[in-house]
Amino acid sequence: MGHESIDLPEMFAEYETDFTRLTGEVSGFLDSSLENAEFDSVSASRSLESAEQAVRSMEMELKTTPSVRNKLLPKIKGYKDEVKRLRALLLEANRRQLMGASAQGLGISREHRDRLSSATDRLDDGN
Repeated sequence: MGHESIDLPEMFAEYETDFTRLTGEVSGFLDSSLENAEFDSVSASRSLESAEQAVRSMEMELKTTPSVRNKLLPKIKGYKDEVKRLRALLLEANRRQLMGASAQGLGISREHRDRLSSATDRLDDGN
């Protein structure tokens, strides 16, 4: 055969590279959300979705090659945990952005925003 296929570890490494780049983008968006009230939440969400897709692709590749599955499964679990962590941070950044924009537009006091945020947290915990 003149065409060599990429072996699993090489493909896995490519997905890892994508995952690292994409989660870095999300972290950059989150950092910018701390510096100013406005950040590109749509792009951050897209990057996070793409990172999640990279993890799913890694999982699919492992299903076809059981010989390395046990070795790489813990990495995938860590990547899934990272996606969950970033999703929670992104949700919080979106909430801060929304609360900040609402408060500025309506003249709501900081104390009132804090009460709203606390009530939202209690509702989230109840679900």
